[in-house]
Amino acid sequence: MSSSNPYEDSLAASEVAIRSKPDDAKAWFDKCVALGYLNRHEDALAACEEALRLKPEYAEAWDQKGVSLDNLGRSEEALRCFEEALRVKPDFAAALDNKGVVIGNLKGDKEALQYFEQALKIDPDFAPAWHHKGIALEGLGCHDEAMAIGASLRMKFEKMK
Repeated sequence: MSSSNPYEDSLAASEVAIRSKPDDAKAWFDKCVALGYLNRHEDALAACEEALRLKPEYAEAWDQKGVSLDNLGRSEEALRCFEEALRVKPDFAAALDNKGVVIGNLKGDKEALQYFEQALKIDPDFAPAWHHKGIALEGLGCHDEAMAIGASLRMKFEKMK
């Protein structure tokens, strides 16, 4: 099953799991994620919808469905999915971060910033939220603060090596 692309491998593994147990919401979710990384967003959306049919209160699947919808240019629908993910799991940092990204694209950096900050209150080590917060701050003209976030992240990840 080993290919040169780990997402192709993940997709293949999820398809094996689905053939073995078609009602496994996690396998459908894994397929959704792999397809998203392979830029097959329509297929990813279909896999997320199947995961949610099997497990309607699956916050991670709601979040991924939102990501797929946003990648398809369906931002308003994506926001509703992030809201549903947060209804199911209010402390879901990734859903807050993803909502912030979409809000930023629709309404601007000032409106997005609050979602990145909420995500970081939940998970101070959630790197995507720090990254998106830095981008939003830069967009708002807060260059020094954005640069400080970048420097802090670089130092943190250097220590992890």
